[in-house]
Amino acid sequence: MTAQKRTRALVLLTSINYLNYIDRYILAAVLASIKADLSFSDYQCGLLATVFMFPYMFTSPIFGWLGDKAHRSKILSLGVSIWSVASLLTGQASQFLTMAASRFLLGIGESAFTVISVPYISDYFPSEKRGRVLSIFSTALPVGAALGFVLGGVLANWFGWRNAFFLVGAPGLILAFFVWRLPDPGKTVAVPKIDFLKSLKGLMRSKDYTLAVLGYCAYTFVVGGVALWIPTYIQRSFALSQVNANMLFGGIAVVSGFFGTLIGGFLGDKWASRRPHGHMRISSLSMFLALPFYVGGILSANLIEFAILLSLAQFFFFISTSPINVTIIEAAPKNFRTSAMAISIFAIHLLGDAISSPIIGLISDYTGSLQMGMMVCSPIILLSALFWLWAARQPAPLAKD
Repeated sequence: MTAQKRTRALVLLTSINYLNYIDRYILAAVLASIKADLSFSDYQCGLLATVFMFPYMFTSPIFGWLGDKAHRSKILSLGVSIWSVASLLTGQASQFLTMAASRFLLGIGESAFTVISVPYISDYFPSEKRGRVLSIFSTALPVGAALGFVLGGVLANWFGWRNAFFLVGAPGLILAFFVWRLPDPGKTVAVPKIDFLKSLKGLMRSKDYTLAVLGYCAYTFVVGGVALWIPTYIQRSFALSQVNANMLFGGIAVVSGFFGTLIGGFLGDKWASRRPHGHMRISSLSMFLALPFYVGGILSANLIEFAILLSLAQFFFFISTSPINVTIIEAAPKNFRTSAMAISIFAIHLLGDAISSPIIGLISDYTGSLQMGMMVCSPIILLSALFWLWAARQPAPLAKD
């Protein structure tokens, strides 16, 4: 495959991934407006994230199985189309059940894209370049999420929160057409058929894979919970408007997340070329470093100090984004990677952000303090670092192509 085709696929898939996170996190940006307009409790607001996550989790094994057998470009296109329609429907919701239904549909569409996209784009590039390639692709998590916060705040302020969902949902239908036409790199060469149950048992016995996913569960608990609640936390703790709170967190996420993700991909490839489990080592170290900055930021009563500490915490959070995905991909056989990614996605959301958002909201309702809810993430950061440190200390090298 030519370098031009690889670059074209990377640009298109990365653009779609940006839109993926914009569509997902725009809800958090306008959550205060939705709460006021539709009279939701904090617990109900948190449940909207859970309603999204359950179909996202439970359909991921299905899309993983399909991705190892069918033409993945078509599945990607279908997923983008579904989530784009779901965003349009969210803007029309007038009560909790209808909004929950639209978020449920969003979860199905994003599951199809997320499960397929990482192993799909990895197959376009050789092993020694995957960390850097996936770091470019993964900048969509911090930057796309930040754009969701910023665009959500600005568009909701100018046009109302409903129109914000309409404006970000439509472009996905256009991009879905282009991804439909991409060649599937996994289908250009013959690969042996695989026994699903035998491969699954082998994967579950892999300490590399199991420990990587357990640490990823803890990581997702933190990042997902923080992403949903931090704009509201800023509004309540520092008396900022919805627009200013989203602009502040969006700016933090863009800069710290973007550079953290790119640096993590570069360092992961560099460390992996010199020692076993190099990607896991950088992931573990980054979470150890993130912990004191996160705790200090949440406890700070000064806005400037809070912004600096949160920026540093976000920077270290996102250093691990690319290395952990490389670890999961390379721990599985080539023709079982989509299923391996699907299983990891199911686990990290079931034990991660599907439960963290309502837990934070419930603690906030019970104690009257959102700060207390946010502090529940602190020991989970440490848990993530410890699981990944355990993985990095395993003697056997990771399997590669």
